[in-house]
Amino acid sequence: MWTVVPFYLALGPLGTLIPLYLLKLGGTAITVGLAITLYNGVTIPASIIWGLVVDFTAWRRKLILISYGSSTLLLFALYMARDALSVAVIYAGVGFFSAASSTPLNLLIMETAEKQKWPSAFSLLNLLASAGTTAGLVFATAYTAIFSLRSILIFLSIFGVSSVATAFLTIRDPPIAFERRSLSMHKEALSARLSSMPYFFLRLPRPRHFYRFIKERWRTNNPVFPLYVGLFAFYIASGLFNTMITPGLYRKGLNESQVFMVIMAGYVIQTLSFYFSGRYIESTGEKRASTLALFLRSAGYIGIAISFVLLSSRPTMYVALVLYPLAAGFAYATFYAASNVLVFKTLGAHAGSNLGIYSSLVAAATLLGSFISGYTSYYIGYYFTYLLAGAFLLLCAKLISMVNA
Repeated sequence: MWTVVPFYLALGPLGTLIPLYLLKLGGTAITVGLAITLYNGVTIPASIIWGLVVDFTAWRRKLILISYGSSTLLLFALYMARDALSVAVIYAGVGFFSAASSTPLNLLIMETAEKQKWPSAFSLLNLLASAGTTAGLVFATAYTAIFSLRSILIFLSIFGVSSVATAFLTIRDPPIAFERRSLSMHKEALSARLSSMPYFFLRLPRPRHFYRFIKERWRTNNPVFPLYVGLFAFYIASGLFNTMITPGLYRKGLNESQVFMVIMAGYVIQTLSFYFSGRYIESTGEKRASTLALFLRSAGYIGIAISFVLLSSRPTMYVALVLYPLAAGFAYATFYAASNVLVFKTLGAHAGSNLGIYSSLVAAATLLGSFISGYTSYYIGYYFTYLLAGAFLLLCAKLISMVNA
């Protein structure tokens, strides 16, 4: 599991670095929105393709090495890129190959750890991934305060090389391989898999599956429809806000290091919150914890939007340093953990098709949010994009409150 630390250390800063790099190359909010949409769009078929590879080959070590090695080579390629189109295409390639390691890593835990230790093992995997991302952002914050943005890619590539070396030396294929379906049968396994990538297609949903899903809207006490539509609204909001928070802060007047600092603060609180949120959710209940987290996340988005309208750059940075960690840190970790439990509880006898519907809705919502965000930010303003994201979160809270699970 320790191999994920240098891997996420290498890739963790990219979500912030790429928008900044595109803007420095002369791009606009639309450029950033389209690049992130392309990245999100590529990870959807990637999750399907690599899932099929896992099913047909039972590869673990090979897929992880392919994922880490290819992603590292693409980091070197990003350093060589000199125009926005090249950066966007290479970044999409990173999304495609980084997806290859998610399922093998989670299956390896089930195949090598004792069953009673799975919850703590998956918790540790998530903690190490978050810690790697946070460490990458800490490094990026300090580095860009002194050196150029582009040159950091050399060091991220070196971290990538170390992840390949670590994986080569430590990972071995298990004597017995589990089917990918096994991940959907255990709450901790499914939650860990969805936290690394929110798309999980055990099978591609067919029109009749969506017909059943829509038809069940009218069945009494049906938990699936309001939950999945609520998650659709949540991921539209995430696509809107997450795509534009970095370019918004940069255009507001924060320098590169300050932008990284705000994002880093969010990940620090998120990492801590993932570790402690389990007890809070158990005492409060999944539905109530989800709803309260959504209200807090929405308030954070709206508060940042107001600061963009009323305040100058430095006060806006202070507001973001308070509200962003609450929204993207504590609120996100709480909602994500609680909603994954709700998804697991509502899978029922149609686990494969329900996960397909869930993944399709999440994918469509993420693409829609990231695509729209560039145009709303460019033609109306970043504040409007954040307000719109906050409104979708309130809609999600209303729908989650209707779930009976």
